[in-house]
Amino acid sequence: MNINTIALFKNMSEEDITKTLSCSGAKEQYFKKNSYLFHTGDIPAYLYILTEGEVHVCKDTPNGNRLIMNTFSKPGTTFGEVYLFVDEKPYDFYVVTTKDTRVLCVPKHYFYQTCDRSCGHHQKVIKNMLSILSEKAYFLNKKIQIIAAGSLRHKLAEFFLQNCTDEGIVTSSMSREQLADYLGVTRPSLSRELMKMKEEGILEINRKQIKILDFDLLES
Repeated sequence: MNINTIALFKNMSEEDITKTLSCSGAKEQYFKKNSYLFHTGDIPAYLYILTEGEVHVCKDTPNGNRLIMNTFSKPGTTFGEVYLFVDEKPYDFYVVTTKDTRVLCVPKHYFYQTCDRSCGHHQKVIKNMLSILSEKAYFLNKKIQIIAAGSLRHKLAEFFLQNCTDEGIVTSSMSREQLADYLGVTRPSLSRELMKMKEEGILEINRKQIKILDFDLLES
């Protein structure tokens, strides 16, 4: 991937990026499919940037079911950043790969202070980090709105309205099983509710693409 497209290096020259990677001690690591980048209870040590592959951010419920909190497959996606700035708080979730994956790991200490020379590239990285955290807070707020929506139908309606185009097209990279985990419901329940919404003329379903046919019904 083009490293210039990574949000952490936004508005930075190739020279600045090279200096940042060198000064921080960042390293790209390879993980095979079904490998864990970190486990629940681990103390955060790195900022992770996906360069190739796909990961699930997961949390296990008390009865042993896996809840997929998020799925990352877009190269350049940053994750694990929030816990870097909470004092010694361990992860209450884990990250597992769904295919062979490469991740750029940037040590935590690099974000806590600049060097004595106050290097320009270091200041730019910290500014970009603040922007990333703000965007993550926005995303989590949207996720809370979905989870707190109430019934499964309300959760689906909120999810579709958040992710549709002006033409009412919703394209998700998640499978039915992954979407069920994301919403915290069973796959059979999800499939039944989707079929009901299709039969009622609210949605048109074509594999992973869904078209909203009646915005008024969905919004109500």
